[in-house]
Amino acid sequence: MSLHKITLVSLGYFDRKMLEQVAKAVQLQYGVEVSLREEHVDINKYFDAGRKQYNGNLLLRDIDQHYASDAHKTIGLLSVDLFI
Repeated sequence: MSLHKITLVSLGYFDRKMLEQVAKAVQLQYGVEVSLREEHVDINKYFDAGRKQYNGNLLLRDIDQHYASDAHKTIGLLSVDLFI
């Protein structure tokens, strides 16, 4: 695990240019290597119908477990409403 690396994990359909801009902004802000992973997975299992939101605790836990790789920090990029 690198103490100087952040992995951005995109779960959804984002414009590639926008993702690259986010990665560059994170790199400039924190002065560390930033890698970008684009994943397209079904996140419906995280949806809580009663709240009409996605369970952020479970979703972010799974992102960390499945996509963290060798990064010190992993950040999930999503375009849905989460509750924590």
